[in-house]
Amino acid sequence: MICREETFLFTVAHSIYGNMPSLKKIKVEGKEGKGRIILDVTSNSFSLDWQRCIRILWNFISVFFNYYISKKDLYFSINSTNTLFEGCSASLPLSLLMVSALTGEKLQKNVFSTGCTYEPDGWISRGNPEAIESKIKAAEYFVGSDRMSDKIVFLIPYSNYNYQQTEKIKLIKVKNILEAMKYILPNAYRENKCKIKKLTSIKNQLIPHKLLNKILKYKRCLVIANKARNINADKIIDISNNFKQNITILQANIKAKDDLISIYMVKENEVLFKHTYSSLNVIYAKIPYISKIYFNFE
Repeated sequence: MICREETFLFTVAHSIYGNMPSLKKIKVEGKEGKGRIILDVTSNSFSLDWQRCIRILWNFISVFFNYYISKKDLYFSINSTNTLFEGCSASLPLSLLMVSALTGEKLQKNVFSTGCTYEPDGWISRGNPEAIESKIKAAEYFVGSDRMSDKIVFLIPYSNYNYQQTEKIKLIKVKNILEAMKYILPNAYRENKCKIKKLTSIKNQLIPHKLLNKILKYKRCLVIANKARNINADKIIDISNNFKQNITILQANIKAKDDLISIYMVKENEVLFKHTYSSLNVIYAKIPYISKIYFNFE
């Protein structure tokens, strides 16, 4: 059986006339196969980052839908020409398309999404507020046109940033892929609801294992780490005294200077949400802001 599904990507095209709202339709077909992903490159190109993003999503989704994956191939195409697709802001819509094509469940109509996933753990990073706002404005431009209904739901990354709600668009902040499924693939969400607990357990995060013993001593903390595995437990430090916040901040020795660095918000051995940044200096600058998100988190 062939399963077909499609959704829209809201973007901003840069041209000599300025920044113009752009709408790209991305399609996926699920056919009997061997668990492969095929990109249609006859009209477009996909950067290495884009390909890496799909591979990461595939690895994560295989944890929950391995039965389907081993029996299907997915074919992706986009209604565009001579376009180079870059970045990973399409992580969330791509992952939802994958689940739809694998299970046969149709996406909820008039529900769209954006969000980056950097690692195969399902967490959606905070994203750049300016980039997300531009996508919201692009979506508002097309809502009510002949290609879209008068009102839509737009899933965006969780953060404490105050995005402006509009009459046409209902914004919903989501922290991970499984939570997003609740709004757009409710049946798949119900089937995997019990696995969210496993997803948020500190023991299932992609952080150095020796950090766990340190975390267990704190009921509430922020953890800064990258993917380095050979962490020296003696190099795990409490830096919360450097910031006037009533929160413990643990930092592992960051080894790979060019690697992405993640900050985990942990409460009683459960990760509430996770954001990823490009450098330690950026995290240091944002810790007061991140702590504010943490205190306001429900």
